[in-house]
Amino acid sequence: MIPEDKIKELKDSLLSDKQRLEEKIETLSDMEFGDAVGTDNEDADETEEMANTQSTIDLLEERLERINDALTRIEMGVYGVCQSCHKEIGVDLLSVDPESTLCKECKAD
Repeated sequence: MIPEDKIKELKDSLLSDKQRLEEKIETLSDMEFGDAVGTDNEDADETEEMANTQSTIDLLEERLERINDALTRIEMGVYGVCQSCHKEIGVDLLSVDPESTLCKECKAD
């Protein structure tokens, strides 16, 4: 069983990451791209930049969802339990990947 002080430490880390990701997503979402008509090259560059920004937002939102899921598991008292084999996920793995849902053995499969 994971010690309570370690769960608190991991929860604090998750909450910190959550706040940082939410701020980054908001910043990227608020970015404005030029409305002025430009050259074809400028329009193409702007379109590429918009696509790259949206891809980044999508990745950050996926990570945010994993963090929220981990926080929910903490609140439910099932944090640190492998969702595949139902064995305990090692503290060493959770320290590196606190939103992990699988133990080392199941990750390797």
